[in-house]
Amino acid sequence: MIDFNVISEIVESTLKSGIEELCHSIFKEKPEFHHDDDLDETYLIMKDSGVSILYNEDGIFECLFFHFEGDSDTKACQLEVVYLNQFSSPYKVKETLLEANFNYIKEIMMSSGKYLKVKSALVFEKNKTYFNAEFNEENGLSLLSVMSEKSFPG
Repeated sequence: MIDFNVISEIVESTLKSGIEELCHSIFKEKPEFHHDDDLDETYLIMKDSGVSILYNEDGIFECLFFHFEGDSDTKACQLEVVYLNQFSSPYKVKETLLEANFNYIKEIMMSSGKYLKVKSALVFEKNKTYFNAEFNEENGLSLLSVMSEKSFPG
């Protein structure tokens, strides 16, 4: 299981801090590095694990993504993340993060459509780390992202 301590290690990481070894030890997979020249950002993708990490132009952590429904770059994440998985409901996510002393910030309702499969999102904060949980039309957890204060859109 990926717990809060593991997530904290990743949040505190940089591209120069041995992140490749850390990813291999956590996810049992060597990450692929993808640099986006337009945005001057680097993605580390663990395709089989369904996980990606975003670093800014200075190699500083911005966001950790658990892709529970997969996407064009990853398979569906099958990991248990802080007792949550692709079957977790909004109620379960809220209950789990509140028990871990996260502050509930807000719920965002979205209109789903042909390309947007997200129905709603819940946002939480603890110690300047933000958790954004996105849910599909069946109220299953589709994406869990963890952001630093600098990358949180506010």
